[in-house]
Amino acid sequence: MKIKSINFDYRYLYLMEQRNQGMLSKIFGGRLIKIGISKTPKRRKREVDKAFGENRIIDIDHKVKILFAKKRERFLHKMFKGNNYKPKRVGRAGGRSEWFKVNFAQYWCIRFWMALWRLKTVLRIFLFRAFVAAGVILLIIHLVLKYQSYVSFIVKYNIIHFFIN
Repeated sequence: MKIKSINFDYRYLYLMEQRNQGMLSKIFGGRLIKIGISKTPKRRKREVDKAFGENRIIDIDHKVKILFAKKRERFLHKMFKGNNYKPKRVGRAGGRSEWFKVNFAQYWCIRFWMALWRLKTVLRIFLFRAFVAAGVILLIIHLVLKYQSYVSFIVKYNIIHFFIN
């Protein structure tokens, strides 16, 4: 019998943005953002900077650590497929197909989805830890009830004290 592994894919989903855009062009003209995933976004930013060279300044605009990061990234890429932007003269490490030109409302829609997924991740981790703790408590109660006669015998004759000294 094979045991199927469960891949929780707990990584960062990030938005990188070209920094040298003016504020009015961000609001009315749109933002150039990169939607991607990474275990270490800072290192990924350095790779993207190197791929673009000196002509662009890239910043990590927003990042959240979430479960099922690849699935969430694919969802956003499909959602904004019509807004795909392929930068010219960029190396492969620059994530050429992950850049999008989005308007103000679309940008905040992406941020909303990221916040929602982060909340779901935090709740899932909390519930998982709560169930594990409850399971441990139930196991201890079960063992105490099952071996109650042995425990009372040990306490009655002070056997633990005998072994310690």
